[in-house]
Amino acid sequence: MTPVYYWYYMIELGYYFSEVLTHCVAVKRKDFIIMLLHHVVTILLIVTSYHNNLFRVGMLMMLFHDLMDPFLELAKIGKYLKLQKFSYLMFFLLTITYFYTRLYLIPFYVWRSVIYEVPVVLLPTLDLTDGHFMRLFYFCNLLIAILMALNCVWAYFLLQAIVRFTSGRELADTRSDDEHND
Repeated sequence: MTPVYYWYYMIELGYYFSEVLTHCVAVKRKDFIIMLLHHVVTILLIVTSYHNNLFRVGMLMMLFHDLMDPFLELAKIGKYLKLQKFSYLMFFLLTITYFYTRLYLIPFYVWRSVIYEVPVVLLPTLDLTDGHFMRLFYFCNLLIAILMALNCVWAYFLLQAIVRFTSGRELADTRSDDEHND
């Protein structure tokens, strides 16, 4: 593992641990439990891929999950600064990036690779008598399946916001129980 990969793993791990801690004291939204689950599952995937030398899969999962974050934060900044057009542009870019990375690239490339290619590459080098590989295989696929289900829930929230916006109402975070919590 190169130092760059190592530090990317460590920064991501630190970020998600801090997210778990801050999430517990932040404003409670409708998706509080699924967001907490997302953070815990992500930590488990990062640790599992690091510990088992599945760096390619781990790096791609982290990268594809991170690509939309700048647009999300910029959209929030635009909303707080009342820069409506900027906020809408960032929301549009966020939505495109989200659907492309989390609902296309991850399931059809990363997860597919975990299911079909990782076993082909690793099986010739493994001692299958201890069952470690199969436990790892099923555990990783379970974690990715959970993340994919959560991604679908958030895609639904994004679609709700889009429908709300296209029907002439304000673009808002549909996860909020109270509009003033944003």
